[in-house]
Amino acid sequence: MHPTPGTDAAIALAYDVLAALGKPVPLDGHRPLDPGPAWSIAAAWILATPITHLTLLRAHLLTPHRFRALLPCAGAPACA
Repeated sequence: MHPTPGTDAAIALAYDVLAALGKPVPLDGHRPLDPGPAWSIAAAWILATPITHLTLLRAHLLTPHRFRALLPCAGAPACA
């Protein structure tokens, strides 16, 4: 997965996860600043498909805030 450079928004990272899974990124009908629905959609796709690995490119460039937002996807059955 390729994190969007130049942003620290948790919602951007959730959209990056969706894009990495090959799923559509919601453009309308969702609150634009609330990452909750985007993470719920990403979690649903991760649970519904046989995802076992998700490689994060340039992980060393993530801010701690963005990295913490992604950690629940690593070990939990669903994202935060």
